[in-house]
Amino acid sequence: MAGNHSRGRQPRLQIRGPPSWRFSKGVISPSRENCMVTDTSTRSISSFLEASEYQQPSARMNAASESQQEDGRMRSILSTRTKLKIGFWNVLTMYETGKQAQLAEKNGRHHEGVAINLSKAAAKSLIEYHPVNERMMRARLDTKPIKTSIIQVCSPTNEAEYETKQDFYEALQAELEKIPKHDLTIIMGDFNAKIGQDNIRYDRVMGKYGCGTMNENGEHLAEFCGYNNFVIGGTLFPHKDIHKLTWISPGRRGKNQIDHIVINGKWRRSLRDVRVRRGADVGSDHHLVTADFKLTLMKTIPKYSWKRFDVGKLSDTKTKQDFRLELRNRFSILQASDIDEEQIDEHWLKVKDKFSNRSEKVIGFKKQIHKEWITRGTWKLIDSRKELKKRLCNTHSERIKEKLREQYSD
Repeated sequence: MAGNHSRGRQPRLQIRGPPSWRFSKGVISPSRENCMVTDTSTRSISSFLEASEYQQPSARMNAASESQQEDGRMRSILSTRTKLKIGFWNVLTMYETGKQAQLAEKNGRHHEGVAINLSKAAAKSLIEYHPVNERMMRARLDTKPIKTSIIQVCSPTNEAEYETKQDFYEALQAELEKIPKHDLTIIMGDFNAKIGQDNIRYDRVMGKYGCGTMNENGEHLAEFCGYNNFVIGGTLFPHKDIHKLTWISPGRRGKNQIDHIVINGKWRRSLRDVRVRRGADVGSDHHLVTADFKLTLMKTIPKYSWKRFDVGKLSDTKTKQDFRLELRNRFSILQASDIDEEQIDEHWLKVKDKFSNRSEKVIGFKKQIHKEWITRGTWKLIDSRKELKKRLCNTHSERIKEKLREQYSD
């Protein structure tokens, strides 16, 4: 449960990156076998991915890292022409009767902590997945033209111990470093972080449409995103507060935006919308958060090639005299007129225009000449060698062939 009141200011996390983010004893991964949740107070963060052209039941991922291929081929669920909808939800626990059916319309066992639900269409695009610990898991999907990596998280609360928060962000950084740099990377879940609206220090990390006031967990998340060049998606779109607030406090005394989705900065334009869906219900104090994606590629801007005047022609006496005469006739008109201080810019544009026009007329632009890397003499030798080869192929006399071979080898 995300807290609204702190029990004294805790030490601030130092988001400095490697080598300060290193494990002293390593991360202990959960069992490789599926297990049932035995503590009903354990939180479960569930996510679903759904391709826009499919409306299929969900298929769950609850095992350890392994590759999955269905029908012998992968299927891409996101490209520059298709849309992908991703949702994440803190459902408190999946142990209660009916929770799994409400979420994925399919009963069965599940993994403790966090889970990712895939539609049948999205399951065909699954490349690999890896449960890190009870608060984190990672999956990689086949999308075009790049792959998509997703990290599902459940962060410690704002009142948690400093060491617990530090361990969480160290583990998150370690998993992030395992993802290829060119992937579309998405991190989502319950961060227990209030971001707020003030983005003066974090204008590259978040937009202007956050809710509330930033708390300590919000600072940790913003610094983590700033270090890794990530953007908090829920703050980019100007929705009403009811479509941004994700959590309701006990007794309905307060509402906060603590569930977030973050995306690497270079794919920021591929995130089309982030919105809370209040109508969905699984008996949780959190609302379902959905995000729409469609890959947007950067346009290649052709480089502008500057044209240079062929000033080498001015070495010719006649050309030099003609150029002087042209400039003298044109500038004599400009010099006769009075210039006010307010007209200096306008006068400079006239001078520049007349100078460019006269230069283009008299001396023209310099032509770019590509120097041949094979000289004419070399081409002559190549042609003579070809002629020898032709004579060698058409001659039937062995004596003449022997002489031609000697000439050809030389």
